[in-house]
Amino acid sequence: PTRPVNDYVNEEFDYVLNTIVFYTEYWVTKIVATGCHLVMHGYSYCDPRTASDGGWLIGGPLSRERNINDRTIWRTAIAQMVDRFNERVIEIANKPKFAGRFHFLDVRKDLGSGPEWWEDEVHPTKKGFDALGKRFKKALDDIAAGRATS
Repeated sequence: PTRPVNDYVNEEFDYVLNTIVFYTEYWVTKIVATGCHLVMHGYSYCDPRTASDGGWLIGGPLSRERNINDRTIWRTAIAQMVDRFNERVIEIANKPKFAGRFHFLDVRKDLGSGPEWWEDEVHPTKKGFDALGKRFKKALDDIAAGRATS
């Protein structure tokens, strides 16, 4: 690949992201309208791996199908996609119509990198799930105590 590292997240991703955001807001609206609270987490910066290291979703396909073998490109592109997704859902959570009912957990900084935190490219280890579980527990405790914010 000869293009700059910041040119990999493109209009193809934007199309998919816009579709995901549309349906996220659609379902948040439906659920919150019932009077329920909704707690949703975003994505963290995952650990892309080569096919030989178990890369089945990110590294393997990028290598095989797109001939992109540079881990720096993988990590940069993933970080950009994760940031853009989380930022768009945060925009939804900040809408006044969802105040106090839609609780978005931005978990981008909750997990570290490497095998201590990641079982595979996208699934945390027990340590990672424990960290995420603590975030959910706090959010649910805050809702139950009437301290919750969006």
